[in-house]
Amino acid sequence: RFMGLVENLAVVHSALRGHKKGEQLDVQHLLNVLDASSDDIVWAEAQMRGPEDEFKHGPFTIVLTTNADDHLEDAIQTLDKATAAIQKRFPQVLYGRVLIRKDVNGSTAGVYMAARDIVILSLYATPRRNSVQTLIHEFGHRYYDRFLPGDMKGRFNELHNVGDVVKKRWNLNDRMEFAREWVDRKIRFRDDDDSGPITLSDDANDYFRNYDRADFKEKVIPLVRRWEAGEDVMDELLEMLAQAWYSANLTVVLRYDEYGKDILHPLYASEYGATSEQENFAECFLAFVTGAELPEGLQRFMANLP
Repeated sequence: RFMGLVENLAVVHSALRGHKKGEQLDVQHLLNVLDASSDDIVWAEAQMRGPEDEFKHGPFTIVLTTNADDHLEDAIQTLDKATAAIQKRFPQVLYGRVLIRKDVNGSTAGVYMAARDIVILSLYATPRRNSVQTLIHEFGHRYYDRFLPGDMKGRFNELHNVGDVVKKRWNLNDRMEFAREWVDRKIRFRDDDDSGPITLSDDANDYFRNYDRADFKEKVIPLVRRWEAGEDVMDELLEMLAQAWYSANLTVVLRYDEYGKDILHPLYASEYGATSEQENFAECFLAFVTGAELPEGLQRFMANLP
């Protein structure tokens, strides 16, 4: 409503500023625009509040908007409970102006306005409903907008859209050692060696679990069969297992766990968090502050926030 009033006044302002001497001014059109805005002008005047309508409360300046003078107790208690939950871990978001309004988008307890960096709290917010959780969520939006470093936004975007990406880098010497481990294990299985556990090292396990499956089937398996048939292809097999054509470091994104399960998938704090990166972060903020369970990658991310 306010922006509609501004747009109408801008039409009048533009017409008057752009009017040149001697040109006919469509006065009736401007009067019609102002007349159409008369109710909005009265409404805007009613919204004007003075310094007497503000007061300090903890780290906040509470601003009472029109019709929000009475029955503040529940709204203030809601703010206090949210503040107490947030204070220990993310005190930097607790500041500034909190506008208390009679209603905020219907039944919503509160909302964060990023453009003005203010929190709007509904007069009907109450700690006996889910208002505290809603308000913590909104302070999560402030953290995302004002305090989350750019590189960490990139990492959260990755968690939200791709998943908990874990990368490992191995040079050729490392990979050749993994290849020899793999062949040695193959020989011990073939010879029914009972000298001890027939296992690979953790790094070798990660390497081979995440070796491109199509390449392994197409390039490695035929060489293994030729070797088992007695051909002297060991050097070629080791180089293929080690992906020796990558002479420098090889960066591998781990996709599979020890059971072959795909571990790379988007992570959400809740069903609502799946709707956008920003909402997902605010839901993570809420869960972390209240001690609710989060997927491991998101929990680790939140625990490392500055």
